[in-house]
Amino acid sequence: MIIGIAGRVGSGKSTIANYLAGCFKESLIIDADKVAKEIYCADSSAREEVRACFGDCVIDKDGQVDYLKLGRLVFSSQEKLCRLNDIMLFRIEAAIKEKINKNSRKKIIIIDAAVLFGTDLYRICDFIIWLKAPEKRRRELLQLKSGTEPEEINRRIRGQLIKKIPSKIDFNVDNSGSLAELQNKAKEIAVKIRASRLFQQLNG
Repeated sequence: MIIGIAGRVGSGKSTIANYLAGCFKESLIIDADKVAKEIYCADSSAREEVRACFGDCVIDKDGQVDYLKLGRLVFSSQEKLCRLNDIMLFRIEAAIKEKINKNSRKKIIIIDAAVLFGTDLYRICDFIIWLKAPEKRRRELLQLKSGTEPEEINRRIRGQLIKKIPSKIDFNVDNSGSLAELQNKAKEIAVKIRASRLFQQLNG
């Protein structure tokens, strides 16, 4: 079974993914941001396309992508972010599908991806969770998670392009409360998923 988690940057996707994974045995979380970094490290053609598109300034002295400089560039311009998406989204989708195939014995696979609806990944999900949080909360979560400067947080929040298909969403989660409240919401979702006909069919 595949569960997709989407939402804007800093909404708490990784947190609820971890809570949800704890509710199921033999679960796996696939983090799209980590997959993207794996691609930048391993795929020289992706790095070269990034260099050709944005210049040498986004490549460090070791020939790797400088994530901070690239982020500053693309989150300041929707046109540039679209160009980066053209380079990376199909690669991210392919890499995630490969990970799913390699881990087909896992009973639950959770895809943590802001870009879920920007790719066809949503089509392979059995359930989709959309996470939302007030901007103030998102800023706090980003600060705690990465220690990013406020100016950079502003740039990422304002510059993010994200698609949403409401009709494909099974659970809308409001993450404006405490971590304990979010954990309880994850448990409630897990109960509903366990009670679903699909879960019963897959787990006999």
